Amino acid sequence: MLDDRELRRQGPSYTVDSLRELRAEHPGVEWTLIIGQDQLSRFDTWRDWPQLLQWVTLAVAGRAGSAPQAPAALGGHPLRMQELPLPEMPVSSTLLRQAVARGEDISPLAGSAVARYIAQHHLYQSAGTEPAPD
Repeated sequence: MLDDRELRRQGPSYTVDSLRELRAEHPGVEWTLIIGQDQLSRFDTWRDWPQLLQWVTLAVAGRAGSAPQAPAALGGHPLRMQELPLPEMPVSSTLLRQAVARGEDISPLAGSAVARYIAQHHLYQSAGTEPAPD
């Protein structure tokens, strides 16, 4: 299911809050959260991550040449995880966010339409970062 509640939410938006709402609206559904290997490596920094692990199966898009591995900080918590086999991509979401925050042109990495959308909606910009020119 794709859902835009996090886009509509005012202020910080946390996955655990969205999932809490979705579970109430759709009881009995088994949820899968799709994340990249870069997010798996820092999953223990997510708000209420132990609760998320109880509610979802993590589908992890790995990097070429390395299988996703849960960080040691998740040890002792039940973890349902499956690898998403995807073609090799020369870019990560973390790399894109960092480039946007530095004001760099990401169109070679993400394509013109995606770069334009991110710039028009001021996504991933640090405080004081000017939007990239159209």
